[in-house]
Amino acid sequence: MMHRFGWLGAVALLSCFTGGVQAAITISPATLPNWTVNIAYSQTLSASGCLLGCSWSSTGTLPTGLSLDRAAGTISGTPTAIGSFSFTVTATDTLLATGSQSYVVAINPPPSITTGSLPSGTVNQAYSQTVGTSGGTSPMSFSVSAGTPPAGLTLSSSGVISGTPTAAGSFSFTITVTDSASATASQAYTLTINSAGSALQITTTSPLPSGTVSTPYSQTLTATGGTKPYSWSVTGGALPAGLALSSTTGTISGTPTTAGAASFTVQVADSASGKATQAFTLTINPASTSPTITTSSPLPGGTVGTAYSQTLSATGGATPYTWSVVSGALPSGVSLNASSGALTGTPSSADTFTFTAQVSDKNGVKASKPFTITIAGSASSLTITSGSVLLNGFVSTAYSQTLTATGGTLPYTWSVSAGALPGGVKLNASTGVISGTPISAGAFLFTARVTDSASAAAEKHFALTIVTGSSPQMTVTGVPTTAESAQQITLAVTLSSPYSTEITGQVTLGFQPDAEVPKDDPAIQFSSGGRVVNFTIPAGSTHAVFSITPMAFQTGTVAGTISLSFTAQSGGAEFPTTGLDRSVAVARTAAVIRSASVVKTTSGFQVQLVGFSNPRELDAVSLHFTPASGQNLQTTDLKVDLTQTANQWYTSDAATQFGSQFLLVLPFTIQGGQNSIASVNVQLQNGKGASAAVIANF
Repeated sequence: MMHRFGWLGAVALLSCFTGGVQAAITISPATLPNWTVNIAYSQTLSASGCLLGCSWSSTGTLPTGLSLDRAAGTISGTPTAIGSFSFTVTATDTLLATGSQSYVVAINPPPSITTGSLPSGTVNQAYSQTVGTSGGTSPMSFSVSAGTPPAGLTLSSSGVISGTPTAAGSFSFTITVTDSASATASQAYTLTINSAGSALQITTTSPLPSGTVSTPYSQTLTATGGTKPYSWSVTGGALPAGLALSSTTGTISGTPTTAGAASFTVQVADSASGKATQAFTLTINPASTSPTITTSSPLPGGTVGTAYSQTLSATGGATPYTWSVVSGALPSGVSLNASSGALTGTPSSADTFTFTAQVSDKNGVKASKPFTITIAGSASSLTITSGSVLLNGFVSTAYSQTLTATGGTLPYTWSVSAGALPGGVKLNASTGVISGTPISAGAFLFTARVTDSASAAAEKHFALTIVTGSSPQMTVTGVPTTAESAQQITLAVTLSSPYSTEITGQVTLGFQPDAEVPKDDPAIQFSSGGRVVNFTIPAGSTHAVFSITPMAFQTGTVAGTISLSFTAQSGGAEFPTTGLDRSVAVARTAAVIRSASVVKTTSGFQVQLVGFSNPRELDAVSLHFTPASGQNLQTTDLKVDLTQTANQWYTSDAATQFGSQFLLVLPFTIQGGQNSIASVNVQLQNGKGASAAVIANF
């Protein structure tokens, strides 16, 4: 049987399926979850409405440490900075149709538990305490990760310890909070449950330590039993004039104003209304008979391994004095002489030490004062870490190099202890930065000295060479003089030798079309988006750093000349980029068919071609139909003139955004059955020749 089919004569040349053939690209999800710093993150975006797949790009600021996979649309990495980050993700399909979605993602600090200790409870009395947190990403979940809470108490997932304890004792356990990003923080607790019948009693004995007129006084009373918190009060007699009792801490404090012995009764009450009392006496000595420690705090610092000596002094009272340490601790290796008040010895460990020294005169009248001593690491631990051969500099060109050190006690002070820096160059005493503009060439040898706040010092010899001539030469690699359409070309920028200061630069893309309808092609852009990209060459490096590695640019689908222009600066001055600019010629070529397909309709079928023609013109399309097995076709070859239709498309404003790309739809009617054709072989012709043949199966 002979089958006939006819071409309807209507050729539709459409941009990105305009007129409703292709839906708009939509990106999901519409919002992204907030996250926690230093916790791995991964979120894959999806795009509906893409033709033959999408590529992905972003603008704005992704959270530090995260990146967008341009092929898969996955945002992943480990965020390293806390803050709120706003950015927009764009999906682009093969016909350059786009869809965008804006996001705001908060990167939160890691969670921490802020409740330092838990109040005690009492057997058979209801207990409730909420564990506080800060940071992290909600929601938070609490659990007991070690140990066991008191019997009768439980920890809810929201962080509330509650219940009625059934047994007395001290119970140690660890609480862990986990945020929605699986970041955790833990806190160990010891919770005391008092016996229901535990008697409340004041444990501080009488008389209290004596005080002195006009000298600050402080003494804390203590109690046991009952149920905390306690409340303190004076129920009989009176405290010495100038002193008061804290109701919450039980501390008697103030500055006595009158000498004499005072008798008074103190009461402590617990939260279960239990009470206990005790009588006290407190003697306040006259000011004229009390000693006073006159040495100021903090004491001069010391250094590990270096002998230390400092004498405490006092006035008033009756000599001789007796000295002692009544709380805290002296630096290891240092002791206090009881007769002279001298602190002597060789410190063996670095830290800040806090202690209280007491002086007692021959009548037993005492005075005390808190002190701190800071012991720095040994002098040998302070080290200059910069390499001894510094980067070369150039005459009349700004120079900068920072010396670094470790160890010792900050802050550092820098100086040149021997030799000399080049003329025009100085060493900053606070920052260790060697900077300036050298005025003469030569090899300069000098010794740098760093001194820490504890007077430890370290030195190192350095060599700095200043040369005449030009700065290192900048070179561009990877950019050819000719290229084909629809390619991606990688470029790199390097220096012939390291430079002493950071170089910042910019590359700008330009395009001059060479086509029958000469219009710009927006697809000619950098892989990071747009036609301008910045780079940085760090001081001491030879390779440029771009926002995306490797940096590349696309050649688009229009014939013409692509240009790359370079500018650079360093130290506030222009850096030479002579000879860097590049031109890439994209010659006119035959059309390219990217895909061919057959879509069956109620009356026949459509042949759909996706492709581009970089001269921005098409002459004709040739089709050869192959019948199905056992079938015959009345027509097997057909050639359609596309000159007028292609010209209408390429001169339209709608086509500009697609370069030379097109979607060609060829509708046909068929008589004798849909299954009479096996395949169609398609070729396009333009002024440069015929495209490669593409076969579409039915």
